Amino acid sequence: MQFKHPEILWALFLVLIPIVIHLFKLRKYQKEAFTNVQVLWEVRRQTNKQSQIKKWLILLMRILSTLCLVIAFAEPYLSKLDLKNHKVETVIYIDNSFSMQLQGTKGTLLQEAINEVLEQFPKTQTFSLLTNTDTFKNTTIEKIKNNLIKTSYSNEQLSLEAIFRSSNRLFTQEVKVKNLLIFSDFQQRQLPENPPLEINTYFIPLQGISTVNTVIDSAYISLKTPEHHQITVLLSNNDDSTATPVTLYHNNEMYAKTSAEFKNNRATVTFNVDKEFTNGHISVNDKGMSYDNNLYFSINASVKINVLSINGSDDQFLQRIYTPDAFNYKSMPYNNLNYNGLSQQNLIILNQLPSLPNSLIAALEQACRDGVKICVIPDKNDYIISSQPLFPFLADLKFTKANSNQRHITTIKYQHPLFENVFESQVANFEYPKVSNSFEIDGNYQSVLSYQDGNDFLVEVNGNYAFTAPLSTLSGNFQNSPLIVPVFFNMAQQSLPIATLYYQLGEPHTIAINTQLDQDQVLTLENTHESFIPLQVNNQNYISITTGEYPSKEGTYQVKKQQEKVLSLSFNYQRNESQQEYLSKADFHPDAIKSASQIFKQLKSENNINELWKWFAIFALFFLCLELLIQKYFK
Repeated sequence: MQFKHPEILWALFLVLIPIVIHLFKLRKYQKEAFTNVQVLWEVRRQTNKQSQIKKWLILLMRILSTLCLVIAFAEPYLSKLDLKNHKVETVIYIDNSFSMQLQGTKGTLLQEAINEVLEQFPKTQTFSLLTNTDTFKNTTIEKIKNNLIKTSYSNEQLSLEAIFRSSNRLFTQEVKVKNLLIFSDFQQRQLPENPPLEINTYFIPLQGISTVNTVIDSAYISLKTPEHHQITVLLSNNDDSTATPVTLYHNNEMYAKTSAEFKNNRATVTFNVDKEFTNGHISVNDKGMSYDNNLYFSINASVKINVLSINGSDDQFLQRIYTPDAFNYKSMPYNNLNYNGLSQQNLIILNQLPSLPNSLIAALEQACRDGVKICVIPDKNDYIISSQPLFPFLADLKFTKANSNQRHITTIKYQHPLFENVFESQVANFEYPKVSNSFEIDGNYQSVLSYQDGNDFLVEVNGNYAFTAPLSTLSGNFQNSPLIVPVFFNMAQQSLPIATLYYQLGEPHTIAINTQLDQDQVLTLENTHESFIPLQVNNQNYISITTGEYPSKEGTYQVKKQQEKVLSLSFNYQRNESQQEYLSKADFHPDAIKSASQIFKQLKSENNINELWKWFAIFALFFLCLELLIQKYFK
């Protein structure tokens, strides 16, 4: 038996009080004289014997009641653990990501996890709980019951590594026994290489009764005419047997409906909309996850990107890329240039200029400060080396020496934004473009394309770009390479990030808004769910806004300047959790994976505390009552 407050046991000395009272017969007797005391003497002798027994019984009752009362205040208990030396803490993680929307045997997987905790975890025991979005430290079930019931799904999904880090912050330093319970479907998670050994981790996997799910993967405008747009929608599921209705809405009103026939888990449907169609969303209805059943999009008025090429060499390859349907492309010779219009451009390409006057450098530097992006294609002469520093907008980047050896361009930085969504997979072998004249560079920059020897062919500095070799056909064959189109096309797209059909939540996006603001004006994004002011930069001829943590919910948002609607932007949840890939039981230690009932039963057995103070309080009351009965009825 152990005590929560053993210091109270010093009060056991109170037992001496009834003993002292008994030993010192404090009761005074009065003598009376009788003429014949023989009979009274016999009565007195019997009464004394009975009185002594009664007094000893009363003393015993008082001693026992005092002992029980003191022990009750010391709060005795029975436990397998010495709680003084082995403090136990429990942290529970409940996965509330979108994949937990699948139906289990008792509702959704998230509802199952919450109900298991509410029903089986001790109501008065203190613990900590965390989800992907919320944290509750040192609380009880009764305190957070309503919060748990109202837990909503989140597009965030913590990795197991992040769960361990977050839970470790919730444990106190002096705690000896740390228990971590993880309720999840364990989708697309990687077990940490070195899980913390000081934490007793228990995995409670949850599995849906059906994994059939239909996903709207993406949508794009496949055809444009003066009167109509054709929207192509790509869908996927894991069950080819069922045709799925697909509905198109315009401003929340049904616009068209069709059916998707799946083959090899893929389907494509198209909708034709008129030119007045602006804000819409595509919807399906299935029994799987619901977060991926809608795709919001906005069709805004087209904006053309201004591209200026200042030429010292032939620019026909640029004219083929920057077509009139998407770009306002201008071409000017370097020796007959109007500097006044440079700040009105979005991208300026210096195409193999044999020299740069100081006036042009100053004009380019001012244009760069106004938000214009610049791309440098060097000429093959050594002027670019002898005139350093030549390009202030390229920071400390310098062309150091010429190289006349033939080089092949073999390395592509696939993660760079220039090649985003360009390649379905990394290309292991292709016809490498080559150059015969190039330059070495030095400075701080980000590599985009590199030669086989590790030196760089194309680099980026703060959104500006520089090649290290001429692009003319006399110096190489890069103009004939498939790489040239995505490089220059995306370079222009980044110079003016015009609004796309939709964006994914949870990622940073920079969007150009074609408007101007007064000194005290700001742009806001709002819809029926939320309203916020995004990070924004006032450039020379447009406003760029950046979204990140907000918005947090899918839907179409209006960009407003005060009460004036400027643009519509649509945001959708990422579809990562629709890929139903789970960790198997073989990925876990056999002793770490259990059902909820097993783990709660085990923890209750290990941490079981039988509190005995109530029994001692009852015994104290019992002995007091017994004393009263002895005094009243014992003759």
